[in-house]
Amino acid sequence: MAASVVPSLEAGKVTDQAVSELRESALRSRFWQTRFGDWLLKKFWKSWLGLWFTKHFGKATPEELHGYAYWGPVALAIAVTEILGALSKTLRDFIPWPRSQGRSVIWRISIASGPLLLLR
Repeated sequence: MAASVVPSLEAGKVTDQAVSELRESALRSRFWQTRFGDWLLKKFWKSWLGLWFTKHFGKATPEELHGYAYWGPVALAIAVTEILGALSKTLRDFIPWPRSQGRSVIWRISIASGPLLLLR
């Protein structure tokens, strides 16, 4: 089984020991070995966002988490662009959107690149 990329929970909380074990097993960059990097890791994993992330993705594989890390921002960028494009008349064309026969360019690119995902 692959090494976990999320610290383990003990009594519903992330401990300093769990963060240290994660740093030693999964994070190879020297930045995380510095005092600031260690402080940043502990601050994040003990925050409400880090705790939520640990509870929801604690059993996920590294490949699955990398997929979320890549496709999440891609989907968000496309969604925000489409929503702003749909609201462009409401915004009185404040943002000049490139259009091609009534469909936004981003929409056409996302439709054209979708089948490429099936090739993997």
